[in-house]
Amino acid sequence: MSSRDLAVQVTAYKVLKDHAEGKYNEVRAELAARMERGDRVMAVAPNGVKIAAVSKKDPKPQARIVDVPAFRAWVAKHYPERIVTTLEIVGAPEEVKEVLMRHAPALLKQSDAVHPDLVRTVLNDSVKHGRATGPGGEVEIPGVEVESREGVVACVPTENAMGIVAEMLQSGELDLLDVLPVGGGV
Repeated sequence: MSSRDLAVQVTAYKVLKDHAEGKYNEVRAELAARMERGDRVMAVAPNGVKIAAVSKKDPKPQARIVDVPAFRAWVAKHYPERIVTTLEIVGAPEEVKEVLMRHAPALLKQSDAVHPDLVRTVLNDSVKHGRATGPGGEVEIPGVEVESREGVVACVPTENAMGIVAEMLQSGELDLLDVLPVGGGV
């Protein structure tokens, strides 16, 4: 099968999937409007065979705080021992680091990292050259790898794709019987 034939099949499956998903959501919303919470309905095929159980969930109530200051004031009045006090650092990070370095250096841990701009430059240059490349043209940069990735196939059907796919199905140009039973035979 050629790439063009496969592309046609990818398009057909995508169109059918999108169409079916839209119909599914539409019918599901209509059924949900007719059901009560906790209801369960059996889906039965015309031949009498049950094909699914459809239910509308009955979720448990959920509580949430919608006014934090009001709730905090209530707790402070009725359960003051349940108020947790935290400290927040409000100084600029550089100022806080300077004070800690002078008065409590043991509370600091130094770590080194590569500047993000250099990382970006090395990665961009490496992609451009197809191998690990430094900003000065250096090669064999340790820790950098260039990898060719597989492409992902994507499909965005046109507005008239469904009609065309339907015509192709009717004319026999496209065979999707394994996905869409036609003629009543399953």
